[in-house]
Amino acid sequence: MFGRLPVSKARYERLAPGERARLRARVRSWIARSVVPQGDHNVDLFFEQCERVADGFISRAKDFDPALPDRDIHQALRNQWVFNSIQAFCGRPASLTPSSFAYSMLYPLTDNRLDAPDLPAAERATLVRWLSSRLAGVDAGEREDDRRAQIARLLDIIEGEFPRGGFPDVHRSLLAIHNAQKQALVLNAGEDQDREAELLMLTLAKGGTSVLVDGYLVTGTLDENLGENLFGYGVLLQLIDDLQDLDEDCANGHSTPFRRAGNGPALEGLTNKLLNFVRSECRRMSGVSAVPWLLPLIEQSCVSLILEAVARYHRFYDFPWLRMIGECMPVPVDYLGGLRTRMNRRLEEALQ
Repeated sequence: MFGRLPVSKARYERLAPGERARLRARVRSWIARSVVPQGDHNVDLFFEQCERVADGFISRAKDFDPALPDRDIHQALRNQWVFNSIQAFCGRPASLTPSSFAYSMLYPLTDNRLDAPDLPAAERATLVRWLSSRLAGVDAGEREDDRRAQIARLLDIIEGEFPRGGFPDVHRSLLAIHNAQKQALVLNAGEDQDREAELLMLTLAKGGTSVLVDGYLVTGTLDENLGENLFGYGVLLQLIDDLQDLDEDCANGHSTPFRRAGNGPALEGLTNKLLNFVRSECRRMSGVSAVPWLLPLIEQSCVSLILEAVARYHRFYDFPWLRMIGECMPVPVDYLGGLRTRMNRRLEEALQ
């Protein structure tokens, strides 16, 4: 499954960044396959399609910007995989489209930059204003610096596939996620327990509108029912990301529902709610999708991601709750907690 591999770790280090990113994407696919039941032809075909998409995405990303770091490619790939799941949800094969590539690549160039703790406030405000104008269809001098030029190129790709005049909702959705990201910048200021409801709504809006854009880029238009389901799917993925990034958010001073919950019972209650939300959201989505194999795959994958994060952050949870939740895990807590370490070990073994 790994294709042609270098014969040693030293040679791996000498590979071009794009080749390293491609190899790590294949290892990630192996991990994904390891947490879901095998044997369903549709699931196997979906994973094969996603692997081909990842290869194509990485090649195109390196063509777009040869200096792009691997970590940015992998972040962009995460959205591409969400896009592919929505294609499957709509009964379409997983594929790389011009707009899925462009939208996914916007994340490291916009969201990451706006969230960067070292970005001066004046520069952040300037980027927000420029991007607001550009998404509204105004030529705002995007060639002034390399970052704006790259963002403008990506937006041009989307508009080339979905012209503004023919697909106004596509461009409204892009402006909606930008506005949600802009409003959510307040979450970078740290914790504020007195504003929990308001801060939670910012998180939900950011996650929901993010996946809503993916939906519009799959179909060009969405009916109300499908749009509501995709918004809920985005909320679910955002909350899972927040739990998985708990350490990083603590280090950077970012406020998320899981960081604000602290340790022990409050965090345990929130994690229980998230696990229940996975089940309820997948059941709700099953009423819209005519693809019977996909929702169980999404549910199992989401639960596995949550349980892996619980195992990794076990120090934040009380032992009685961990013992209870451990009964829901297919493997012991310490096994899931070391999953990322084993993924890296698997990579190194493949390189021997």
